Amino acid sequence: MAWEAPGQIVSFPCATTGLKRYRFVDISTAGNVISPVVNGPTIGVLQDGTTNSTVDPTHVSVMISGISKVAVSTASTVGVGELVAASSVGSPKGFVAASVVAGRVVAGTSGGANRVLSVLIAGANASTATV
Repeated sequence: MAWEAPGQIVSFPCATTGLKRYRFVDISTAGNVISPVVNGPTIGVLQDGTTNSTVDPTHVSVMISGISKVAVSTASTVGVGELVAASSVGSPKGFVAASVVAGRVVAGTSGGANRVLSVLIAGANASTATV
């Protein structure tokens, strides 16, 4: 079962539609929350809305530190202890060389789509370290 240990949650402007709760997000050069680029940097995990529903407000809450629930959109082998990167829809995916670390899984199991993992957020301080 996934759980959370919230750290800091910040409200950001949002000009993008279709963002989903419990997904990694990034920030645009205009300062708006957006979906991340595949394997690219993230600022945290979107906390608004309901799992797998889209969010279309003017401002959203993003957990930028701590342990957050993060929704997995497709089947994967990502499990506890593994570093994860972000997919283009903000789901955690296996970390590969030249990816930016989005976090580390601390609870949850690998398997089918639509699971929820607990992830220690790496946020803006993440690196492209090679494993």
